[in-house]
Amino acid sequence: MAACKGVIGRIITKHFTNLRVSPWLLRKNRPAFVLKCQPQAAHFTSSTRTTARINCEISRSYEQYKKYSSTLYNYERHYCTNKIRELDEITFHTISDETLNVLMEYFEELGDLGYFDQDYDIEYSDGVLTIRLGENHGTYVINKQTPNKQIWLSSPTSGPKRYDFTESSCWIYRHNGVSLHKLLSDEISDVTGRSVSFTDLQHGGGTSS
Repeated sequence: MAACKGVIGRIITKHFTNLRVSPWLLRKNRPAFVLKCQPQAAHFTSSTRTTARINCEISRSYEQYKKYSSTLYNYERHYCTNKIRELDEITFHTISDETLNVLMEYFEELGDLGYFDQDYDIEYSDGVLTIRLGENHGTYVINKQTPNKQIWLSSPTSGPKRYDFTESSCWIYRHNGVSLHKLLSDEISDVTGRSVSFTDLQHGGGTSS
């Protein structure tokens, strides 16, 4: 997997200096290695998103080569629109719970991969996700607010923010148009000193949203 990380890293550094790679691509339990990566020069812009793509041809390990054919994986990153989606209470709970659960799992994965100091702690209870990153980096609190149908963030770096769900399936801060997952990508990358992407998570505005 070191070869995979190196190839992707070199391409991203050369062609997309602001593109962040999810550790999901580098997980040890994914028996794959990169054969060829070809960044697409085109950027696609529409009323709902701006997308930059890198295509990597992945082949399974040699032992599985005869069983699995090569597969094309796309890594996409794009941004949310500001058009707020009206949610009923049941839908809000479904989407917000999915968002917080996936964020919790991803923070735990980052911790398992050694991205945080040893004194980090992650807790999720009653719609409140708390990420304690130690004395040096402070505590993030992300929680749902049912009366407003919002997700609220308390960041030790940028302070409090309130996020509304948009029709492009992400949580947006209307004052500056930046999504929750984009802000987390930027701030957690700064905290860890390593590139981290939250935007490809569910309801983060990426392909899995």
